[in-house]
Amino acid sequence: EILSGLVGSEMCKETGIICAAAPREYPKELLELLEINGKLVIPVGLEGHQKLYVITKTSETEHEEVIHEDVAFVPMLPGTSKGAI
Repeated sequence: EILSGLVGSEMCKETGIICAAAPREYPKELLELLEINGKLVIPVGLEGHQKLYVITKTSETEHEEVIHEDVAFVPMLPGTSKGAI
């Protein structure tokens, strides 16, 4: 489950999100948590074939991706987080 970004009943937008585990594809839901010009830094890909993405949210419906060199992170596993992060 993706962090909801809710504080009380209002959506809390972030200026940046850094992910330390690599999903096969980055979760589009994370872009919804960013404010305009916010950045998502996330490794993406299967073990041995990961790239580092820096994604900038340019509007509510658009974003830019810059893909950097090879990296090696632990895989992001399915499941939910219970309690404090």
